[in-house]
Amino acid sequence: KKKKTNMSVSITCTCPGKVLLTGGYLILEQPNTGAVVSVNARFFTTISILDKKINNTRDKINVQVHSPQFEHVTDYELKWNKIENEELDGVTSGYYEISPRGENTYVEAALEFGFNTLRVYCKEENDEKNKYWETFNDRVKNGLKIEVKGDNAFYSQQENLTKRKLIRRSSSLGKLPRFVKCQSSKLKKLHKTGLGSSAALISSFTSTLYCFLTLDERRREEIKEKQLEEIHNSNVLEFLHNLSQFIHCLAQGKVGSGFDVSSAIYGTQLYSRFNVDCIKSRLAECSSFFNFNLEKYARGSRINVKASNNNNDGNNDSSTTMIKPVNAHMLYSLLYLERNNWDNLHVPLIIPKGIGLALGDVNAGSNTPSMVRSVLNFKQSNPNESSQLWTTISLYNNEINRLLHFLNTLSIQYPEKYEETIQICSYLPSSEWIGAEHTSYRITNVLHQISESFKKVRKHLKILGDKCNVPIEPDEQTRLLDATQNLPGVLFTGVPGAGGFDAIFAICLERKDWSAVEQVEEFWLSWKEMTVLPQLLTEDSLGIEIEKFSLNDDNDNSDDSSSHIIQDNITIRYATSTDTDIIAQFNKNMAIETENYELSDELISQGVSNLINNDSLGFYLLAVDPNSNKVVGQLSITYEWSDWRNGVMWWIQSVYVLPDYRKKKVFRKLYDFIYQKATNNNNQEEEEKTIYNNNIVGIRLYVDHNNLNAQKVYEAIGLQSSHYIFYEIDFINNNDNNQSNNNNEQ
Repeated sequence: KKKKTNMSVSITCTCPGKVLLTGGYLILEQPNTGAVVSVNARFFTTISILDKKINNTRDKINVQVHSPQFEHVTDYELKWNKIENEELDGVTSGYYEISPRGENTYVEAALEFGFNTLRVYCKEENDEKNKYWETFNDRVKNGLKIEVKGDNAFYSQQENLTKRKLIRRSSSLGKLPRFVKCQSSKLKKLHKTGLGSSAALISSFTSTLYCFLTLDERRREEIKEKQLEEIHNSNVLEFLHNLSQFIHCLAQGKVGSGFDVSSAIYGTQLYSRFNVDCIKSRLAECSSFFNFNLEKYARGSRINVKASNNNNDGNNDSSTTMIKPVNAHMLYSLLYLERNNWDNLHVPLIIPKGIGLALGDVNAGSNTPSMVRSVLNFKQSNPNESSQLWTTISLYNNEINRLLHFLNTLSIQYPEKYEETIQICSYLPSSEWIGAEHTSYRITNVLHQISESFKKVRKHLKILGDKCNVPIEPDEQTRLLDATQNLPGVLFTGVPGAGGFDAIFAICLERKDWSAVEQVEEFWLSWKEMTVLPQLLTEDSLGIEIEKFSLNDDNDNSDDSSSHIIQDNITIRYATSTDTDIIAQFNKNMAIETENYELSDELISQGVSNLINNDSLGFYLLAVDPNSNKVVGQLSITYEWSDWRNGVMWWIQSVYVLPDYRKKKVFRKLYDFIYQKATNNNNQEEEEKTIYNNNIVGIRLYVDHNNLNAQKVYEAIGLQSSHYIFYEIDFINNNDNNQSNNNNEQ
């Protein structure tokens, strides 16, 4: 009889932050829509086995939650509570209650409600194909270790920059350690940047919990193909969305608009909220089932539930009833079986080519719930006046959404004229776009309409704020945004979401030689009336991603049982002489793709061989898929001595990734490897140090000015375009069409 293997499991899911461009306040009501852009700031949740020496019973499950940015570890217990005289089967005749409470409302709500709901899901959806119940019981028996962390952009880093004596600009943010320690251990004292940290946290937490409790080691060779498809099918995504929305509402003690959770799951989109009355009634039921008052949950308070009996005479008889325990089966039904009843809308929104986002942190923070309450009170007290405002703002919002879609269509139908028009307009203020020489009137007219429509939205939102006595767009921000709007290449400006003192944004036309976003950032840094820190952010259209999925067989050391990791499964190694042919071929592929230039076989092979065999010239790194041992990507490092810095500058060159592996963070793995090597070089043993790997003062690369995709990738990992322009004389490949070498990362 084959011995059952003991598997170590580690799963990481990530979910993005958001910027709401259109739909502020109106998005609280159906059928109003909002344009939500997800950004490359993400929350990461990793779940693994806590301790194999622990053997939990059904009565108690140990859970340890790590928050490294707050230097905090909390030990929880999920305690089984049996329901007596319950006619349902064993899985629904009890619930797990978390203890202690009061450390972190969002984490505790996600853990207790998510765990109980997923427990029923695993039991009810279990069949011969999906061994969910077996996997669930196997995963919880040794306890859960959970780590939660968010990218730095979710929190204002101005204080961190000051402490480290770094210049207040976006490039300095790239010098901070990733997941830097937060300045306060108290969430209420943190200055956030309005990117939806709580929604991204809960969405990543529940998604990782789902993966951890359902993805198993069956048919291990099919894990990558089959189970990832399972996670990204519409049914599972709808379930994860509904579960995350529900938990977020419970943790906040209110039903929000939900666009932040929706973008965390689905990515950039046009969004319209779900029916409020439906979820409100079920939330009220669940608040009694879960034994606590929503408003007091953070303090762990317990209350009795009042039962109201409506008599025919109209009198209400209220009495204290016994508190009902969790009905996790009802949650499973509401969030999964009845998922088609959720009528929220999420339509993918494609940001047109050549459009960039600049986001600024104003380091003040706003009380969004308080502002929303004030607006809703005004709407209730002034129905006629508010209705006119709502209708006007809604019309302009819908027009902007329609025009963005039309602009994207034009970029596809007339790519050359579109690019030429965008480039010309990027050097002009929006007031001069129509009629500009060598531009398409059709395209400039759409750009002009978008710009003017958003000005109208800002105008009426400011009127709304004045009438409600809330700072939707504070006067000092209005002056800055108006001045920014007049800069060349700026399409429109505004305050994201509910507004206030969280952040500002600008949507810009990108240039080939110098980004209009950079121009906006420089302008914000020079502004004297208020302090603005430009953020190191770009649009990231993707929602939930499985960052890592590893399965290790502790009882089998053969190659077949090696770790299977999704998206993070690439290993990095140094190239040797046996890799010459594949590196030469990758360079030839890159030259054809990026410059339509064919390299000489003999010349490129000699060039690669010389670099591999001469450490003083540099080195190659290779990205390898361990499942097939296939080389899937590469880059090289060459050296430049910087007398200004008295150190060595590393140059990234020869970047190439196989087409099937692009957009899977292969370059990120390569870059992280060299970044760690470069920043940790002083920790090497003395005999390992040379002039080329000691005292490394920076990393550089060059990229063709037409390769916008690669530029976005480089900016997303923290590299910044410099003020230098690259010139050359090429003695080998000198011809009329010669262009600078180009790095091509998809």
